[in-house]
Amino acid sequence: MSKTKGAATHKIPMDEVEKLASIGATQPEMAAWFGVSLSTIEKRLAQEPNHAALEKGMAKFKLSVRRKQAQLLEEGNVTMAIWLGKQVLGQRDQTLLGHQMLDEKGQPAKAGITIIIDGAPAD
Repeated sequence: MSKTKGAATHKIPMDEVEKLASIGATQPEMAAWFGVSLSTIEKRLAQEPNHAALEKGMAKFKLSVRRKQAQLLEEGNVTMAIWLGKQVLGQRDQTLLGHQMLDEKGQPAKAGITIIIDGAPAD
């Protein structure tokens, strides 16, 4: 019985890597899919042209996510509009701390509601 020297070679088809990456699969998930260790996947995907297949698949996944986000935005999803505004446009929530309302004399305003009828406060 003869033994081979060196590590076993595992076939990892790069077209499958691209497909897995295009649905958002992580490298640990790919390792499990192919039945190899995480370090094997990491080493293979660090090499060209293998890395290019991973990058292309990841780009496809990101585009599909953006497409769905844009669709939700166009359908009037307010949460998505706010989130995209923050992520893409750099918008942010503004919180005022220690802000106190002042009345017309510059004094702290009293809490309450003033009802205005025909331009004058109601009694």
